[in-house]
Amino acid sequence: MRVAAVLFALTLFAGAAQAQGSPPRREDPLQRKLQSVVQLEMLEASMTRRPASSTSRNPTLAQVREDFWRIQLANDDLNTSLSNPNAIDSRLITKTASEIRTRAKRLKENLALPDPPKGPEKDSAQAAAAVDDLRSSIAALSKLIDSFVSNPMLSQRHVVDATLSLKASRDLEDIIGLSGEIKKSAAKRE
Repeated sequence: MRVAAVLFALTLFAGAAQAQGSPPRREDPLQRKLQSVVQLEMLEASMTRRPASSTSRNPTLAQVREDFWRIQLANDDLNTSLSNPNAIDSRLITKTASEIRTRAKRLKENLALPDPPKGPEKDSAQAAAAVDDLRSSIAALSKLIDSFVSNPMLSQRHVVDATLSLKASRDLEDIIGLSGEIKKSAAKRE
């Protein structure tokens, strides 16, 4: 590599000396060959310094992508379990709600979204009554997940907006809370 750098420097100095007043002369084929070899070596050196893939460069980004994808799949599983009008599979709902809660917590941490402003606390009796109707709670959770994943802040590149960021954070907080309540309610039914 040092030899290549020296040859490159000599080539530059030769070009500068030629430009300072000596009559233009024909370019030497050996000099062209040396320049192309030096350029090739510089390209190879710069390419070997780059990481192999974007996932090895940033494991957090890979985790965010997986959580974003898996939370949607878990939502589909919950909606599929609701399609049976006769019975609700409490074990499946408990497992799926737990996965949604875990992935939502990790997304909140990894995305570093701002904390939503504290609003009025929800009445615990209202929350318990809402969770007792498991079907409507799962439908509400599904709407929250759909709202979160369709947020332009997350689904489009180069979109930066404070209100969209707060909405994503609020949606995640609600997903975490409601999925926890659904998990508890479904576990009681097992």
